[in-house]
Amino acid sequence: KDEEWVVPVVHLFPLQIPHLPGTRDHCDVNHMVLMTDLHPTVLSVTSIPSTSDCPDEGAVMYIGPDSIALVQHLHASLLGYINNSNFGRPEFRILDVCCGSGVQALAALGMLDVLRKSGHTSLAAVDVEAVALDVNQRALRFTEFNARLNRLKVATMQSNLLADDAVTSIEEMGGRGESKKFDILLSNPPFIPTPNLVSDDAALSLRETASVPNNSQSYGLFSSGGVSGEDCLCAIIKMTPRVLRSDGGLMGIVSEFMNPPLSDSVEQKCVLLTKLEQWWGADYDVAASGVLFTNEYPLDSQVYSQRRALTDDKSVISLWLNHLERNKIYHVSPGLLFVKLQSKVGNPNNATGCSINYRLVPKTN
Repeated sequence: KDEEWVVPVVHLFPLQIPHLPGTRDHCDVNHMVLMTDLHPTVLSVTSIPSTSDCPDEGAVMYIGPDSIALVQHLHASLLGYINNSNFGRPEFRILDVCCGSGVQALAALGMLDVLRKSGHTSLAAVDVEAVALDVNQRALRFTEFNARLNRLKVATMQSNLLADDAVTSIEEMGGRGESKKFDILLSNPPFIPTPNLVSDDAALSLRETASVPNNSQSYGLFSSGGVSGEDCLCAIIKMTPRVLRSDGGLMGIVSEFMNPPLSDSVEQKCVLLTKLEQWWGADYDVAASGVLFTNEYPLDSQVYSQRRALTDDKSVISLWLNHLERNKIYHVSPGLLFVKLQSKVGNPNNATGCSINYRLVPKTN
């Protein structure tokens, strides 16, 4: 009948892992397929059909350009990272935080598989382990399904990054001590600075915020980064020195960044990068250095509000714009943040903490 429609709830996303730059064998390609929820513009709301008894489940992040950007950057640099790493221990451990469909952990495993097939000797006797974390049980089921679909193994763990005991739980799962820490941490966290009125109940519950009457529930677990957009980003940066190995552990995050540098002037560094460095802190006996890539021309708050409102309704756009202004968010840019740890041994300045530089990515066609 005309009023009956068949709307798909999930879709399959093909992901090809070609040979890594610098490998001698150009024939090894890993063809992967991942399942995730359909793009939210089709779903229109964050709720999904489910027979689960867990009311706090939500839609799982679709695989978009930001997810692929992190995969591609890791693919371009993984061989160099491995060649410069110390494989004196028998394990290589990957941590995917806010895993969604598990794309980051599974892509990394796929890359390591390609390296092994190409004859990379340093990986021959190394056991590779991947752990995926998410607060959303539906995301963990997707990750487990996608791992089996691609004949890979990933351990999953439900974790609320905003809880006080989040890092302790992660340490207890993997085991304490330097030898049990992770080599690589990858994440595409929720990053949208969301007004409470458009957040769903699951997203609000994580932040001890009561349900909002008449909220439109357009943004949920995989998208809402709290009112500032930085709740999960801050939590991940704070936890990284505790869970990554100190002698070369690598963190890679793709996100949207609030008030990014607008020029190459020294003064611009103080706005965003100083905050990132403060989140990292100087309480751990490690030093770290990193680089942040953001766009040369970020979106101003007016344009960003129009895009996130998901409607032409001026009252909704005004809601977003006022929200951004209250939180002093004037520009927003997608970006990639990479940080590498270095122990104080071999650190000539005996420094701790994290130093982050930045690169503005020029606009292209």
